[in-house]
Amino acid sequence: MAVEEDISLHEIAEELRAVIAANSDEIEEAVAARMKSSGLEEFGADVEGLMGLKPSAKESLNMMVESFEQGDDWEPALPPALTAQLEYAARRGASLEQIMRGIGVIGSAFLEFVFGRLDDRYAKATLQYLAAWQKRNSDKVMMAFATAYTEEIDRLNQSPTRELREQVKKLLEGGPADTRSIDYRFDAFHLGLVVVGEKVDLVFQRMAETLGCDLLVVPDAEHTFWIWLGAPRQLDFSVLEQGVSAAADSLSISAGEPRSGVSGWRLSHMEAEAAAPIAALEGPGLVRHSNVALLASALYRDEVGRSLTDRYLAPLDRHRDAEDLKSTLRTYLELSCNAASTASALGVNRHTVQRRLRRVEEAIGEPPSVRHAEFGVALQLERLTAIAAN
Repeated sequence: MAVEEDISLHEIAEELRAVIAANSDEIEEAVAARMKSSGLEEFGADVEGLMGLKPSAKESLNMMVESFEQGDDWEPALPPALTAQLEYAARRGASLEQIMRGIGVIGSAFLEFVFGRLDDRYAKATLQYLAAWQKRNSDKVMMAFATAYTEEIDRLNQSPTRELREQVKKLLEGGPADTRSIDYRFDAFHLGLVVVGEKVDLVFQRMAETLGCDLLVVPDAEHTFWIWLGAPRQLDFSVLEQGVSAAADSLSISAGEPRSGVSGWRLSHMEAEAAAPIAALEGPGLVRHSNVALLASALYRDEVGRSLTDRYLAPLDRHRDAEDLKSTLRTYLELSCNAASTASALGVNRHTVQRRLRRVEEAIGEPPSVRHAEFGVALQLERLTAIAAN
């Protein structure tokens, strides 16, 4: 396929990469808006579930860009994030048709956005090449999507724990389920966990024996497990934390709160699920839902996160010393709003800390000590967003 004579495929690829890198947040907003207005519900699609494809769509566009210079020899290798989201959608019960429709909506939103920001010099050449790329590779890409989906469905259907997983899902959804065949006492106190890593069942079997707890382990995906620890008495989280922390060097663990009965069993799991994305971004370690409840809510709901960062961080970014202001603010909040301790931790004098905090107050209109929760969540969101981008 010939393109504009003075523009190489390498130049097209570099221009697209630059547009993607410079407009990452705006691209995700455009995709989110398109998904919500797509009408996919008419096809029985779980739009909230398919929204999980949004972060991996950028990887998919990068995959396409990287294929430009490989020509006819290119074979699609789906990015890990996209494969994980396809598998997640399959586990949520989405059909392949629904997933393909969701991917189509996402792809059109991405391309529309990108073309709106391409330099005019590249737009025609890029459009010509994309048309040829689609003709040559669309079947290959669709087959790769279908293969990933089918393999996950086959894995779920062939798993010896399928019946257990279905029973547990019914209970989690509030429906009736026969718990007599499940080797776990539901009329007890529970701690729900979501754990990612290797040899999880073995690690928690030993832990349950040490703590004297019942154990329920349900594989959710490859290397991802839903786990409950149960006991006839009120569970002391500090004791559980010591046991869990011993395994947290190699495992990513999110935990709900200790609760009683079937409703408590369900709620503790929901809390662990809500904290799981934060645990995944943080890496090996233990994340307790009660410590990140506001952050988890803001991370799940784009509009909440955007509102917090726009309100409490964007005004600081307009200052030349924005990083100093945010570093001081972050340390100040971590040290319980103690200016003297902040100065010591940062290696500056107390007057410098107080001056920076006044500048923060002037920019935002409220002192950090009054809105410490909002400032703290906004700063954590910024940090986790940076981790996810890398």
